Amino acid sequence: MPGFKELGVSEVLNDLLKGQGIVKPTPVQEEAIPPLVEGLDVIARAKTGTGKTLAFLLPIMDKIRVEAAYPQALILAPTRELALQITEEARKLARHTGVKILAVYGGQDVEKQLRKLEGGRHLIIGTPGRLLDHLRRETLDLGGVKMLVLDEATSSIDTVTEIKIQEGLQALMKGRTSFVIAHRLGTIRAADRILVLQGGRLIQQGSHEELLRRGGLYSELVQGSKGAAAQ
Repeated sequence: MPGFKELGVSEVLNDLLKGQGIVKPTPVQEEAIPPLVEGLDVIARAKTGTGKTLAFLLPIMDKIRVEAAYPQALILAPTRELALQITEEARKLARHTGVKILAVYGGQDVEKQLRKLEGGRHLIIGTPGRLLDHLRRETLDLGGVKMLVLDEATSSIDTVTEIKIQEGLQALMKGRTSFVIAHRLGTIRAADRILVLQGGRLIQQGSHEELLRRGGLYSELVQGSKGAAAQ
């Protein structure tokens, strides 16, 4: 089994992982990290505890240019609890990288978030409601975002909010690397090439249209997305 360095993870992050006792990638990390490092789009379906969070955080941390003080990556989670979990993992990796992180979710002081944004943040981790709030206020500019993660593992985004998020992120998807953990795939359709993982194993790849024609898991997920939106 290859180590993280062989998957394309930098020496700095590789050493940091070793310091945390993490030396062997999980199956989903082994399959997802190389295409994400390459800049391809990935959809993953794997159980909790399989290492999905590190699978997308490691490529993000390596790709962020710390000298550019603006948001370069966005991670969207359906709940405050999940956003906090992701933020905790991201901060462990950011200690020696210079990457600045901002968690954006309900229940926080908006003015405090605004001050942090003014100071420059590279990675935004947030929930749909608060993200929409910042976009409406025009206090968050996502024009520099090159990497997008949709972690919808709990599938708890209501239909109205989901439609607004999908509309807002459709344009953002173009030309971005994305990692989606989802049953709702509206934003991924603009991708040139999609890799579909299940249980850490690559099972399909191609464009949205190609994957629909072939059937299989991707087609099932898209049909499930349409059904959820119609409810």
